Amino acid sequence: MTVQGLFAWYKQKVPLSLYNRLIERLEHISLPRAPLVTTEATFAAQFLKERYPHLRVQQAEHAPNPVFSQVTRRPQINPVHFIFVGTLSFRKGTDLLFKALDQLAAEMPFKLTVISGPNTQYLESLGSTVSKTLWQRVEFKHHILPREVARELASATMLLLPTRADTSPNAVKEAVVAGVPVVASNVGGIPDYVVAGKNGLLFPPGDLPKFIQAIRSACVHPLFSRGLVEAETLAQMRTYLSPERMAKAFLAAYQIALAV
Repeated sequence: MTVQGLFAWYKQKVPLSLYNRLIERLEHISLPRAPLVTTEATFAAQFLKERYPHLRVQQAEHAPNPVFSQVTRRPQINPVHFIFVGTLSFRKGTDLLFKALDQLAAEMPFKLTVISGPNTQYLESLGSTVSKTLWQRVEFKHHILPREVARELASATMLLLPTRADTSPNAVKEAVVAGVPVVASNVGGIPDYVVAGKNGLLFPPGDLPKFIQAIRSACVHPLFSRGLVEAETLAQMRTYLSPERMAKAFLAAYQIALAV
């Protein structure tokens, strides 16, 4: 079995929908019966080993689509171009994203691109918590293909992801291999990909003041403010999240499973 979302852990961090509660129950039933489980982040591997002491766990990072490591960066810095990629939801911290930028709107010019599936009901629930002027700086793009996301990352100054719980978010992986600075929650597997001060900044999950502070810090950072990251860290992340490394990890997993 291959794990992407750890719903037993999500349950400890955020309320789950009925559908996700069902997945969490099925996870609890199926995982202990698997001869081998692969998961992406070091955090997730450790969580599974502690929760299921007899479970065989193999860490195997899923590589982002190669188009993201081939991005030709032309960061827009005036105004700053923020980008958010993910579901519009409480777990992903969409409320924190809009509240933080609403408070920063008077301090700096910026635009925000939100790439997600449409969720009008959730956005309407946030309407009264942020000013109408903020929405004038936001552009929504729904259901776009990886190559189109890569084009958006080409011009982005930095990615913002104030998620409250994530195992190994693709948005962060795609950004770090594209060379886009990331300001994200220090939660789950994100610290595997974001090296503080090198290719982004981390802040405690759910902490709005610290999120705002991290955005401010990124916008005056000598590299991040220009949409750049440390070259050595970029090379390391591209190797760590490469298709070649993924292939070797999954080949090893199949060999282990066949030997059981």
